[in-house]
Amino acid sequence: MAKQVAAVLSPLLVLTRSVEADKPVKPLHRQLYKGLRDLMLDGRIEPGAQLPATRVLARELGVSRMTVVQVFEQLMAEGYLTGKVGAGTFVSRSLPDDLLSVRRQERQERQKPLQVVVPQTGHNPGRRLSGRGAVIASTSVVAARDEGKPRAFRTGVPALDAFPWSIWRRVTAESFRHLPLDLLNYGDPAGYAPLREAIAGYLGLSRGVRCTAQQVIIVSGSQQALDLVARILLDPGDSAWVEEPGYMGARAALIGAGAHVVPVPVDDEGLDVVSGAATAPHARLVYVTPSHQYPLGVTMSINRRLVMLEWAHQHGAWVVEDDYDSEYH
Repeated sequence: MAKQVAAVLSPLLVLTRSVEADKPVKPLHRQLYKGLRDLMLDGRIEPGAQLPATRVLARELGVSRMTVVQVFEQLMAEGYLTGKVGAGTFVSRSLPDDLLSVRRQERQERQKPLQVVVPQTGHNPGRRLSGRGAVIASTSVVAARDEGKPRAFRTGVPALDAFPWSIWRRVTAESFRHLPLDLLNYGDPAGYAPLREAIAGYLGLSRGVRCTAQQVIIVSGSQQALDLVARILLDPGDSAWVEEPGYMGARAALIGAGAHVVPVPVDDEGLDVVSGAATAPHARLVYVTPSHQYPLGVTMSINRRLVMLEWAHQHGAWVVEDDYDSEYH
């Protein structure tokens, strides 16, 4: 599905109409042409994005429709835009300037990960990230998304074709008919109260977890949850066990919070608690995926779980269980 940019395109285009001293104003169609072309080359309008209809853009910019039509036709002739009958006008997937090695190199440079440079000397170091920000920027979170053909053992790619879209649409439509206006206002920072109550009830019935809705926090994803946990439970310099091998996102969150990450090996029974206790006996936190270890897939034995809980009890440490895969059981 093409990206829609109509709602944000007009604020990015500023057309000059007044004449300043010794500065002749370029014709509107030339200003619009250059503005659109620059937005595409700078990447602010992505390849494949759909542009507004000519009538809509002309009305938003306060110019005649023929001016917009003329510019669109020129950009199409040069290969920047493509038109589809009945669908609209789109940015070309491959821009003419990409054929130039210099432009291609610049676009690749813009896509590189953030590089943090900390000045060593001088009286004007300029703006830079905090120490915590520098650590986060230099830490790998997850591997690049695999966008190739489906294959075995890919992570983070569910069976999207099996999702019950028809049921989802029906339930969503029914729910939206009766939504209270309060949902358009700021809500509880911990999340929608009825949802938290439903989750607490479900955990009590299906998992034997005794909790109330006040103890449930809705987050936008596992990475936000890990970041919140790390910042709330740990002080900078505290040690935290992580599984080796394990989830890189957890390591990133812990390092970002200033923790000292201690890799602990995983065997056929899960996290090796004895090894962790020998390496960092006074760790403040242990991060585990006991139900289905990531990425090896082993299940932590009951004996190993009891040993881990006893160690945590004796040392006042937190156990963070990432139960990401349990529902598949």
